[in-house]
Amino acid sequence: MHMNYVKEEDGWIFGECSECNMIMKFRKNTLRYEAKMGTYFFREDVQCFCGAVHKFIAYAPIEKKENNITGLNYSTPARNVPHCPTCGSENVTKISLGSKAVGGAMFGIFSSNIRKSYKCNNCGYKW
Repeated sequence: MHMNYVKEEDGWIFGECSECNMIMKFRKNTLRYEAKMGTYFFREDVQCFCGAVHKFIAYAPIEKKENNITGLNYSTPARNVPHCPTCGSENVTKISLGSKAVGGAMFGIFSSNIRKSYKCNNCGYKW
């Protein structure tokens, strides 16, 4: 049995139970995406509160919306959001110039922030 794809938001994938229509959310970095099948697979089977057991989330492509003014079809553009290369989270912050300056003043070239641009708020990785 499978769940239906609902949406993706802030590193979470939302799936709807095909039995009871309950929506559950899963961290994107805990799922395995198969592009050929357009499917997110769980590492282990997931049981919904209704008792249905699911093995994957069937991904639905972005729906085309109709422009009311011209009648042309267009698709929603993809967001270009940085994500952590270690855990895949989109919960990242840009390391400020002030933070780099303070670290450089205290530790010199041994500062962990001096050559980095982003920090992951989930796993702490800096790149």
